[in-house]
This record gives sequence, C-alpha cells and structure tokens, in this order.
Amino acid sequence: MRAVVATLLLLPLLHGFHLSPRPSTFHASHRSCRRAGDLKCFGDEPLAAILSRSEFLRSVLPLAAFAASFRTGAALAVIGQPRLPPLTGPYKDIGVRYARVGGARVKIFYPAAAASGVEAPYCTDGRATSDGMAGLVGFRQLGLSFLLAHLATARSGCWLDAAPLQPAQPLPLLCYSHGFGGNMDMGSHLMRQFASHGAVVAAIEHTDGTASHTTLEDGSELRFSPTTLSRETQLRRRADELLAAAAPGALGSAGLLPSLDPERTYLGGHSYGGPSALLASALPAAASVGIAGLLLHDPALGMNAGIDAAVRGGGGGGGGGGRKAAALPILSYVSDEYDAAGVRCGTTLHTIGGFHGNSGWSKWPSWRRHSWPPEALESAFEGLRLL
Repeated sequence: MRAVVATLLLLPLLHGFHLSPRPSTFHASHRSCRRAGDLKCFGDEPLAAILSRSEFLRSVLPLAAFAASFRTGAALAVIGQPRLPPLTGPYKDIGVRYARVGGARVKIFYPAAAASGVEAPYCTDGRATSDGMAGLVGFRQLGLSFLLAHLATARSGCWLDAAPLQPAQPLPLLCYSHGFGGNMDMGSHLMRQFASHGAVVAAIEHTDGTASHTTLEDGSELRFSPTTLSRETQLRRRADELLAAAAPGALGSAGLLPSLDPERTYLGGHSYGGPSALLASALPAAASVGIAGLLLHDPALGMNAGIDAAVRGGGGGGGGGGRKAAALPILSYVSDEYDAAGVRCGTTLHTIGGFHGNSGWSKWPSWRRHSWPPEALESAFEGLRLL
C-alpha cells in the first residue's frame, strides 16, 4: 500500500515535467541560456536536460507501478494464510508453553483443559522469525521479506499457557527436531494436530546455527549460520538438545503439563532432524530417558557427517519394557522425492503428493494453501501411538 501511495504522489511531479513545455514559461531566447546553441530552454535549464529527466521518470513509473502492483497482489494473496486446519482429534483446546532446556528454546503443545483467552503466536518472535525464514529462501536479500511477513501475525490455533488437561492415563511425549533452516514454529499446525490426539509435543529450536532464527540464553539473536560449527558438532549438539528435552521433568514442574507416560517417550524430526533423532537414540544418555521409538519425516540420511548411528539409530531406548537395541521401532514418512531417491529408514511409508520443500508435515501451513491429507495425519498418529 505504501508503494501505491508513493506512485500516486509521483504523478503530479511527472505532469510538471511533461514533454510538452508550458507556453507561458517557454522562451526561445531566455536569458538563462548559457550557450548560443541552446535555443530552447525551460526555466533555468536547457530543454535537453528536462527531456532527459522526463525520459528517466517515464522509465521509472512502470517499474514503480509494477512494484506497487506486485506488493499489493502479494498482500492480497496471503490474506487468511496460512489457513488454520480443523483439529481431527478428540481434544479441541490445545495449549502452548515455552521452556528452555539444554540451552535451546522449546515450544510445547499439549491438550488443554480450556482456552486461556490468549492465543499463542504462530511465529514466536513475530517479524524476526518470518524475516529469518525469508532470509533462508533469499527473499530478505532481495528486499522481499514482506512476502513472508504475514506469518508474523498468523494464527496458531493454540492457547498460551492454558491449564493442562489431566486425562485418566498419562500421555506420550514426542520431542521433535526441525530441519536445516527450520525453527520451532514451522510445524505448529502439525504439532497442534498431534496434541489434539492426546500427545504432548516438544518442538526444539536448535542452537547449532541451523535454525532460521533463534534467541540464545543470554538474550542475543542467532540467525541462520550453518557453517559456524562442523557437521559432526552440529549433529551432536542437536542430539544432546533432543535428549535434554526428553529427560523426565525437563519441560517444567508438575501441573504445568499433562502427566507424561515414561514408557512412551519418542524422538522425531524432519529432514536434518532425522539423523539428529537417530544419533540421539544411540547416545548413552538415551538409556536414562528410555526412548520408545522414532517418528521421522523425510530423514536426510545423507547429512549424517559420517556417523553411522545418525543413519541407523541405536539402542538407547527400551522404555521400561527392556527393548533391545535392534528392536527400537522407527517409523518414517517420505515424500515423492525421497521415495524416488530410495530413502528408507525403519518402517517407511510413502506420502503420495508430498514434497520435501513443504513435506506435508512440518512446513506445509507456511508455504502452501493445501493441507496434509487427513488420512496421512491419522496414520502418522496411529503409528506414533502403537510403536
């Protein structure tokens, strides 16, 4: 809109420098003509200079009009986006709380007893978060951050700090690792769906430089900086942050969340979050957590930094039931691209029509209007519940 107003303000100026000079001001022998050859003047300037300026403005006007139209069209196109999908589970009020565990921020989704009256933000840090996403895809560098600015004020459909529901049976916990350039907000609508089916989901925002934007413990901002650490160090930090969130009692004191079932703690991740979860399940610290299984979406197994456990997982799990390492269940969902590339990890299901850029799981509400097929969502939750 500001671009439209600026364009309209230019119009009177363009009229003043029209190619046809006003008869009342044009004098063929104006005293300000500085050279004998300058027979035509306009005010105190040669007509050639006025023509040059006019041609310049005539060139700029179409560009300004295009920019105004583009920005206005972009703003209109994202009105009401991302659309808030209806909940498919039995729990219709979903709460969100924030915690910091192991140095990383964590966004926690859970079934709530009732709405709190204050809706949690979709992007936790508003424009700082959406601008971080814009920088990841090159929009910020081109001055086009406004293309994702609507995410800063998008609805999450969750209630901030709502009182937790306390069901008859304790709930499973899924600790989820975002992908390369992701953050704890990108999968908000999907995590909300999981919570509607009776799971508590802890979305970790990693501090290894692969988050599009995060805030560290000292209050400083960390933008996407994936080359700060080596790949091996990145993976290990991500794995440690997952396990820190999965540790009993790490997400807050009793009463802030629904009671959690220690026999059903799962690790999950999208893309780079896949090898992060796999590595975490193989670390010695996983034994004290009791990992019951892994839920992966398009696991980027090639980003394993040469660490075998970041491809195969390990035996840090077992729940209370004493599962052996080889029996640790892994359920993976892959997009069309990853299926065609032959990516397989544990029990692997192909989500037809999904692609890695939005994956149909962690990012789709941010980038597309189309929702993930309900049957795939139901299948994913059932897989999580039955592991």
